[in-house]
Amino acid sequence: MTAPNGPIVFNNVEGSDSAASGLGPATAVTGTFDVTSGSTTLSNGVTSSGNIFDINVGDLIYVDTSSGRKFSIIQGINLTLGEFYTDDNWDVTETGRNWAVGGKRATLGDADSKTLLSSDIPFGSTVEIEYTGTHYSTGGLLTLRSVGTGTSDQFVTFRGTGSQRPRIQGPAANSESIRGNGHKYDNLEFENLATTGQPFLGGGWLFVYNCKFIDSGSATNGTGAFLYCASSYNSIAANCEFVGKSGSLSNAAIRQYYVYGWYGTWNIVDCQFSNFIEAFNGEEGMGISVRNCVFTDCQNGINHKSTTDRGGNSVTGCVFHNLSGDAVKYDSGHAVKASSVSNTIFSNIGGNAISASSVWGQADSAHFNHNAFYNITGSNYSNLNVGANDINLAYDPFVDAANGDFRLNKLLGGGAQLRNYKVARPS
Repeated sequence: MTAPNGPIVFNNVEGSDSAASGLGPATAVTGTFDVTSGSTTLSNGVTSSGNIFDINVGDLIYVDTSSGRKFSIIQGINLTLGEFYTDDNWDVTETGRNWAVGGKRATLGDADSKTLLSSDIPFGSTVEIEYTGTHYSTGGLLTLRSVGTGTSDQFVTFRGTGSQRPRIQGPAANSESIRGNGHKYDNLEFENLATTGQPFLGGGWLFVYNCKFIDSGSATNGTGAFLYCASSYNSIAANCEFVGKSGSLSNAAIRQYYVYGWYGTWNIVDCQFSNFIEAFNGEEGMGISVRNCVFTDCQNGINHKSTTDRGGNSVTGCVFHNLSGDAVKYDSGHAVKASSVSNTIFSNIGGNAISASSVWGQADSAHFNHNAFYNITGSNYSNLNVGANDINLAYDPFVDAANGDFRLNKLLGGGAQLRNYKVARPS
């Protein structure tokens, strides 16, 4: 297959859904071609605008066919014969179909854009979504082309560019917003407008970096989960912010759920969570790693609740502050097996800092070490053996936690004690 020349670009102010492919000359070239079913040849080419000599192998062509394929990478050009040759076969036989190469696509929710993103896009492509000041819309459920089990299927990357993160809004309906397996998301904002507790990104093999998720839906408890893995996929969220509904609280930011006989894992690193009933819900997960994250103004922070013999979950270097319930829960005895919480600060916790649904403790290899506790209404450890090398603080250890400043202060019995004790906290 021919390597794309660059990213496929969307711009909802400057772009076009009828006269641009998103990859090629900056100014789109347009015309007409004849299309033959089962063939990679586009024939009898006519150019109506732009410079045909600006088109190169590796550009993406858009052909307004009546059905089936509408996009393909150009792998050959014969201007003498008036023919383009593409990587993929076309699905219909039609004459005089409008085509375009280059320019920018306009809307993610356009029907032809959905064809591109759900089926025609080459594996390994990058989609750049430019910041314009106007929010993008998924136009209902946006189903993305999913990678298979083969190693040759490379992930598609969705990346925001510009002075700010572009925002993508889901539908104001009883619907999830984006679904697909095997995608990377970078530097984007996602806003859930669902009317019921639906997730925003559903699927698996989700790699999410430097993104922000906002729940503005009308459901009483908001999103079912911004990130929802319903199978045995391994996923990553790094340097992301998850903002639930203030007051009523959203259901969850991230949820791992089992369907097909295996259990997926998550690596969650350098993320912030606020206003959730459960910021992370590991209903059916194993080997969940949460590092250097901040959980504030939630009911519960993390709930590991695998109902079968799974565990190996770890929480390291995190902050749990101002939670009305429990910070780290093992709602199934199985989930605590070979799990650990270490080097973590718990402050203003209305329930327990670390709890299990039954008395399992270190008999099942759970490891708790080097944690700090301040103003815990319940217990530091409930149904668990007390950890080693822990410290109970006399004072709030943070500079200004109410306003999100979790730097350690210099109070004796507070932040200064943690500095001396070398308990880390997210920077």
